[in-house]
Amino acid sequence: MLAEAPATAPDRPIIDLSKGTPDLSLLPDIRPFLGKLGTHKAFVNSYDGPTILPMLEQILRRNWPYEPEAMTMASGAGDGLAHTMNAFVQPGDFVITEAPEYPLILDMIEAHGAMAFGVPMDGFGMLPDALDRALTMLESQRLAVPHGGHQVSMILLQPRAQNPTGASFSPQRIDALADVLLAHYPNGVGMPLIVEDDHSGDVANAYATSLAQRLPQHVVHIRSFSKSHGPDLRLAALSGPEDAVEAIIAQRRLGSGWVSRFLQEILYEMLADKEAFHTVTNARHIYATRQKTMHALLLRQSLDVHTGDGLNLWIPVRDEPAALRLLAEQGIRVAAGKPFLPSLRISADATGADAGAGAGVDAHASRGIRVTIAQQGAVNEQVAAALAQAAAVTPKTSTNHS
Repeated sequence: MLAEAPATAPDRPIIDLSKGTPDLSLLPDIRPFLGKLGTHKAFVNSYDGPTILPMLEQILRRNWPYEPEAMTMASGAGDGLAHTMNAFVQPGDFVITEAPEYPLILDMIEAHGAMAFGVPMDGFGMLPDALDRALTMLESQRLAVPHGGHQVSMILLQPRAQNPTGASFSPQRIDALADVLLAHYPNGVGMPLIVEDDHSGDVANAYATSLAQRLPQHVVHIRSFSKSHGPDLRLAALSGPEDAVEAIIAQRRLGSGWVSRFLQEILYEMLADKEAFHTVTNARHIYATRQKTMHALLLRQSLDVHTGDGLNLWIPVRDEPAALRLLAEQGIRVAAGKPFLPSLRISADATGADAGAGAGVDAHASRGIRVTIAQQGAVNEQVAAALAQAAAVTPKTSTNHS
């Protein structure tokens, strides 16, 4: 779970940049679409109907990053990830993730009895060389155990607007990662399932993309509509090879069975509506502008951080507790960075392991804070100045600020 920052000073107004949630004023109004429910009589009250409405699947496929064999719906990206892990992750498995990684994903891996293994990243996603070394290390560990060690059953990626860094895949990075995977698993034999969490969906400024463009038989791609069309829709679309999607659907049958077709019908109407489309497009542009504006404001403070995508940015700090204290003193709340880091992780270069962090990670990447810039009040000179101070502060200097 996300760790809480130190309590803010009682005499200062709180500027909350910790939540990672969208600006609610930028969401399309759902009320006009409620009156259209039932117009299509789309398998309502049918125990035998499809898990995804055909008309919704058709409109989704128009801008999906590849042509998938099969699609279904989940109750949000987290629900889709949970059912996918239920189907493919066993206790004792390794799940390779990005580092830093969204804490809820790390919690889900732990809840399945598996071990997250973090691989460092840059502004274009997971580093191919580091993934190569991670796979080599884990495969060597498995072979060293007489009866077979823990396997890598899954690789979890966020293809755009990565939480917390805002990184997005480039076409070159997709090719490089695919080349690494095919070098370790020739012709795809024994390749772990690759699961892509496109949690920001249509409000991400980067184009939709996927490793399925190179590895279609090994990728499950999940796109959430919570940040773009409304969190109470509780909807995400999930695609992949037919056998993988059927296995995920089988997991859902053990519980709720299918995602409400009423909700699916609302999403279809919203995706087909020109006004809703323009509202979502406007939100995308506003989030991108807030990212660029914050980057410019931080540059004025001599702090150059990666200009990411989506709702968040990651700011490296010299001392995380000291940075959190300084920001709290100024009434600014951010998400502590430590929960975003898998306890097992490999370094960004080939220098070996850090005994304090299991497989190691370089010190620069291991200290940071997540800042949500989704709200209009988050992007101003006061906040930028405080963040720049927090990035540079050390325990010795933190008491000099008030």
